[in-house]
Amino acid sequence: MRRSTSVAGYPIGRSGSNGKKSPGTTIANGSGWSFANKEVPMFSSRSIPALVSLLVALTVPARAGGDPCDVRWSLPIELDAVAAAPKSHNVLFENDKLRVLEVVIAPGEKEPPHSHRWPSVMMVDGAARIRYYNADGKQVFETPKDRKPTATVGPEQMGPEGLHAVENIDTVPFHAIRVEFKCPTDVP
Repeated sequence: MRRSTSVAGYPIGRSGSNGKKSPGTTIANGSGWSFANKEVPMFSSRSIPALVSLLVALTVPARAGGDPCDVRWSLPIELDAVAAAPKSHNVLFENDKLRVLEVVIAPGEKEPPHSHRWPSVMMVDGAARIRYYNADGKQVFETPKDRKPTATVGPEQMGPEGLHAVENIDTVPFHAIRVEFKCPTDVP
């Protein structure tokens, strides 16, 4: 089995040739993530290209079909991603207008069912092969085995996302940044 030494250009827990920790990695003591005894970076200044792409996407007009905030959210707050799947959804920033999430799914892990109540822009900067499950627990998508995920996907503009779960079926962590735009009538 070939082991990857980077995800989206970031080193995974490897030391440089001088024996020091590679730039971009973090210690897995609450300030970072560790998968299979390998350290992987959290959101850092090395993610600036992804953030620039997100900011560009923020200027794109909403998809046809009306304002996603016109639909009243009916799922309980307990099924919000941060409450229902806290292991994979870390709040990086939040105010009354938006919430920025870091989404990390370790290899072999499946998130608990959860939802995203607000429209968002998502940028995947550490792609992995995944399975996507709908509200009934039925698998509705799997990354094909012969397709190697690209390191960067998006930004993708998304409406509110109902109950679902994602499983990482790859050997590398899945990593994304999701900016959620809070609906003025639906702020908890």
